Amino acid sequence: MVTSTRRPRRSSGFTLYETLLVLVIVTGLVVLMATPRAASQNLLAGRAFWPSWQRFWTAGCQLAVRRRETLHVEVDIPRHVAELRTLSRGGTPQVLARLAVPPSLRFGEGTLSGMAISMSGAGPRH
Repeated sequence: MVTSTRRPRRSSGFTLYETLLVLVIVTGLVVLMATPRAASQNLLAGRAFWPSWQRFWTAGCQLAVRRRETLHVEVDIPRHVAELRTLSRGGTPQVLARLAVPPSLRFGEGTLSGMAISMSGAGPRH
């Protein structure tokens, strides 16, 4: 009688199906985790912008009143930059500060190339 001495085959790795299944699961988890993270980063950038804008605007107003000059704020929408200038009588505009506007912040009029806000800094005379 002849007995077979075949040993059972031991697997040396994962099958193609197991590998594909793991790859699909990992890809799905990465997509699920990445999408909310980008949205939350945009939300945080927007929330961090407004206190900066308030300090930017308040400092410009105080300086314009002190110097008795006109304050001019221009928002360059394509470049996402706000620029604060004082305009003295007969002088050249002086750039006081620039503030980066987060790209996630949307303006009401998308075709607007720039937005300007002017305020007279002439305070009461003593």
